[in-house]
Amino acid sequence: MSGIRRALACAAAVAMLAGCDRLPIEIDGGRDIAPPIAFTGPAPRWITWTADGQHAAFELGGQLVVATGADMKDAVAITGHSTYGHPSWSPDGKELVYDHPRERFRQATLWIRAARPEDVGEDEVVEPPRQLADVPRRDWMPVWSPRGDWIAFHSTRDPASHVWFMRPSGDGARFLAPAVSEEGSLAWSPDGSELAYVSRDGGTPDIWGGSPDTGVTRVIAGGAGSQARPLWRPDGAAVGCLSNAAGEWDVWYREVGGATEMTRITDTGDVVLFNWIADGDAVMFLTRDQKLYAQHVEGDAGPEFLRDGVVFSASPDGSRYIHVQAVENYFRYFADVFPADFLP
Repeated sequence: MSGIRRALACAAAVAMLAGCDRLPIEIDGGRDIAPPIAFTGPAPRWITWTADGQHAAFELGGQLVVATGADMKDAVAITGHSTYGHPSWSPDGKELVYDHPRERFRQATLWIRAARPEDVGEDEVVEPPRQLADVPRRDWMPVWSPRGDWIAFHSTRDPASHVWFMRPSGDGARFLAPAVSEEGSLAWSPDGSELAYVSRDGGTPDIWGGSPDTGVTRVIAGGAGSQARPLWRPDGAAVGCLSNAAGEWDVWYREVGGATEMTRITDTGDVVLFNWIADGDAVMFLTRDQKLYAQHVEGDAGPEFLRDGVVFSASPDGSRYIHVQAVENYFRYFADVFPADFLP
């Protein structure tokens, strides 16, 4: 597909292999889908990968952006400047669901659009984005099931903040349970059979699980302190989360079919974000002072410092990760491979 390509000078850079030159990120306007984007404003947010790890999407300055390529150096703005948030990929990597107000100052609702317009043939028409539901409430933070049959999301229907499910067609909306509507509080199991979410039903924020098919819910991880940001281990046998059960926020996990007690992984404190890496044998995490670390779950090696960063996201195949660095008055965007000790 032909398009307008422009390089952003000193705005962003990427790298595929350690030691290689860092190249300016390129912007492809496609068929005049959107103007070029700049990294002189807020940092990229809500970085999410396709299941095969070949594409990443994120929000940048009110636009939705898709990055691709072996070194993730090609970035395509697939929307204009507005208010877009929380993109989540369809299992086949062809579409994105996200929240966006249809009109300015309206409550956010859920939309689906083609994620990679460049894949559409020259004689084909890129379908316009479609709204899943038009309700006088707020629907936001959608997460597409790995099975592709459900989209989980937060909503103020009913009228407090709850977890709901909806079919990608927009049909079959159903309530699951009251929930804490915070970033990263919804996470699908790898097989798409259960959603982990944060709820105060037990008095404190704990990790619960719920089935979209049966509506049955259960406590997955809880107890002392508060829990946040659940994330299933790649094998689906455990759920990791952030917990302050020991006083500081660290990464913990619990085997969902085994021991009832949670197991602590990190002890650095002030952890704000984590991903499973190395097929679940290790975690990557970000601390409040903007330091990125990797640490094996088993053993006494402790955390290994990787680099500074303000946000990151690891690819599902565990081969590389995107991270964003603050440099003076702008942000730099990189894609790097993991050290050999933390590869699958």
